[in-house]
Amino acid sequence: MNTICSCCGRTQGETIRPFDDRVSHVMCANCGEYFSMLWDGKTDMSALESRKLPVFRLTVGRRLVACNKKAEAALRKPAGLMAGLLCGEFIGCENSTLPEGCGLTRHCESCALRRALSITADTGSTQERVMAFMHINREGAPEFTQLTATTSRTGDLIELELSGLD
Repeated sequence: MNTICSCCGRTQGETIRPFDDRVSHVMCANCGEYFSMLWDGKTDMSALESRKLPVFRLTVGRRLVACNKKAEAALRKPAGLMAGLLCGEFIGCENSTLPEGCGLTRHCESCALRRALSITADTGSTQERVMAFMHINREGAPEFTQLTATTSRTGDLIELELSGLD
């Protein structure tokens, strides 16, 4: 498996399994510093901690800026490891590990979650209770998962609230 930076595309490590053609995405230190400067002040999630569901704050380019504690618990990952990744990458969508990358596979065009995020990013309109079905990698095995998503936009950020991650 190849590990590459999802922002700049540079290889971040050697192939873990030489016969595995999947790709794992991370953010390199240089891109991390760059995005930290861009997102300064946008990562405060204290207002969202009282929400009942996992909430993610994304750029209009669909990269994770921050998430609440419920999101970290549902995905079993700290926000720092997910920051800067595309939506399918931090959720663990099985298709995001294909060589084409997150959002660029033939499966992505029909993804309801991707469409909801695109509509909100492009038009600013809120998408409520959108049903999405995906195979999420959990502990090395893909698991068919039904998600319910609500998206909204405030300024240059999108809020994504997801149920069904548990």
